Amino acid sequence: MLSRYITTAAVALCVAGVAVAGPDDAPKLTIGDKAPPIDITHWVKGIEVENRKAKTITSFEKDKVYVLEFWATWCGPCIYNMPHLSKLQEKYKDYDVTIIGVSDEPLPTVIDFLFKKDKRDGKLHNDRTKYVLTTDPDESVKNDYFRAAGRTGIPCAFIIGKDSHVEWIGHPAQMDAPLEAIVFDTWDRDEYREKAAKKQAQQTKLRAAYQSEDWDTVLDIFDSMIEADPKNVSLMMQKFNLLLLEMDKPMKAYSLGYQLLEHGWDDAAMLNAIAWTVADDKRVNDRNLDFAKKAALRANELTEGKDAAIMDTVARIYFEQGRIQKAVEWQRKAVAHAAEGQLADQLRAALETYEKAMKR
Repeated sequence: MLSRYITTAAVALCVAGVAVAGPDDAPKLTIGDKAPPIDITHWVKGIEVENRKAKTITSFEKDKVYVLEFWATWCGPCIYNMPHLSKLQEKYKDYDVTIIGVSDEPLPTVIDFLFKKDKRDGKLHNDRTKYVLTTDPDESVKNDYFRAAGRTGIPCAFIIGKDSHVEWIGHPAQMDAPLEAIVFDTWDRDEYREKAAKKQAQQTKLRAAYQSEDWDTVLDIFDSMIEADPKNVSLMMQKFNLLLLEMDKPMKAYSLGYQLLEHGWDDAAMLNAIAWTVADDKRVNDRNLDFAKKAALRANELTEGKDAAIMDTVARIYFEQGRIQKAVEWQRKAVAHAAEGQLADQLRAALETYEKAMKR
């Protein structure tokens, strides 16, 4: 119901390390390609200043490593990942690594965001971001990288190596190992490029199967991808959604779902996404609300009861269970922790629904 969950599938595809271009729209930028120069409109923070003039980056220096991460102020997973990027920047500050966050929103939107507090830790977003932040409203960099690589989900990162070529593309939460290998010269670009090409071929088949609603073929492809990458939680999540939402095989879905909980027990965003799907998606014919509650309560524990979206999920589960008073209690906490904006408005609307139900 709430728009914050719409991007789950797109984000999962980015996590899986595959592009989502169609069969007749092959990516124009891929692993091993020369990194295009960048022409960013606004350098918001983190850039050096010399003689009162910002030392902006337009091309990539030899023997230095750069990360371009595409993000937005409305993107929950992007915000959640900011401390992680800050830690990586601190870790590699003496190794000529520069992390650059690139939004395409208007400058006032980004400035306003930086001076709002994150509800999870009470810190200003400006204090949570210890790397370069930019915004490029004309979307030139987004076109040259994000769209050229066939990407659709954010956050999504590009690592540019010491010879100014693209080394890796994927979700920033998954880039620790490749970044370390690139920094310390143990990265095998050719090997990764070959693997990425195979994934792209699989994704092309997967997209075609999805478009034709050939669910058995989709399932076979997921099984093949998971066999090759058994710890890839995002692929497991997609297979879970396929079994539950498209194929209506709840027993198989929940069997896989409990494996997902085990593998992603410390991943609050994944736990919340799977719980919300079970509790809210209209395509679910068999809602295992105890399963959903287990995932949502763990997500709430991981975020120390400070994430409004997660508390909203818990409230929805209680509402679906007919425990209206508990739903109201949790929804009130969600509203109290939500920053003003579209999400807060949606949470208040849900609270009004629950409160009306309690009076009946």
